[in-house]
Amino acid sequence: MTNGNLATCKIQFFANYSSRAISCWLIVLACSDRFFHSSTSANIRRLSSMKVARWATAITTVLLMLLYSHMLIYYEISNVFDRFGSIVPMCNAQKGIYRTFIGFWYMSWYSLLPAMLMLLFGFLTLNNLRQHRQVIPRTIQGNQIVRRTDQQLLRMLIAQVLVINVSTLPYSIEQLYSAFTTNLSKSTLRIAQETFVSRTLGAMTAFAHTTSFYLFTLTGTVFRKELRKIIRSCCSRKPNFLNSTRPKMHRVANVPQYH
Repeated sequence: MTNGNLATCKIQFFANYSSRAISCWLIVLACSDRFFHSSTSANIRRLSSMKVARWATAITTVLLMLLYSHMLIYYEISNVFDRFGSIVPMCNAQKGIYRTFIGFWYMSWYSLLPAMLMLLFGFLTLNNLRQHRQVIPRTIQGNQIVRRTDQQLLRMLIAQVLVINVSTLPYSIEQLYSAFTTNLSKSTLRIAQETFVSRTLGAMTAFAHTTSFYLFTLTGTVFRKELRKIIRSCCSRKPNFLNSTRPKMHRVANVPQYH
């Protein structure tokens, strides 16, 4: 439908690109909240609250939708050659400067900036935790436990950033390559190869949004322990259906009868 209806073309690509960017930037907000919560400054710790989180989530969502709104204007249906050499309509960015711009836009706002900010806030959080350990004396065993926890959290963060970069950066590069080679004459074989690479790399971007749980489970002992606690707590809850369904008996005061 996106290749045959202009409105569907614009809305589908706008929703796809903006929602994926929003999901990455919300993880950045979560990393910043960890930094605020672990700070030694009381003024910075005040930023770690549900009220600030709700406002930041709403502002980030609206702002990114506005920043991606240019796709509703500059996406169009144009005729291109498919892998069989036939001319077919396809929804794509306008040729020329905008197609190059959207490639750099996708790379910066979706691949590079969120990952860099995640690493930045992650290292700042670890620095805050080290400052807490210097202020509060601990035993040698306690320091080893805290150090292992910090290492696991750092490993989980680095793994998440690597997955985001590995799964999104190649597609950004492919989009730039496609923009720079738009005006070149290509053989049917080359068109088929580029289409296959584009669709494969486009499908890889889904890993950035679907692997967080499995990634944390594999790389973090702390995450696995918390997961087991949650599962045990859910399994141990046995609702007392008898008490919940039994009608409550209320003592009724004696009411005088009149004849």
